[in-house]
Amino acid sequence: MEQFIPRHVDNHPKGGHRPRIDDRTCFDVVHVRLTTGCSWVDAERICGGKVSDTAVRERYSLWVDAGVFKKVAANAVVA
Repeated sequence: MEQFIPRHVDNHPKGGHRPRIDDRTCFDVVHVRLTTGCSWVDAERICGGKVSDTAVRERYSLWVDAGVFKKVAANAVVA
């Protein structure tokens, strides 16, 4: 999955901001959400609150827009 995730470009004008949560942590919450069908808030809680549900939803939307899940599915069918 990692190979299909677009690289993040930090374009913050002053560079002074909170460090970005790594993709793996966000994916863990997305995985719980998609597997269980629970809410984003519950998925965040189940995963120990390492990342906010808002950040995960934004990352999930970014991945959907980039076609990450479609690429993963297509790659799984080919393999």
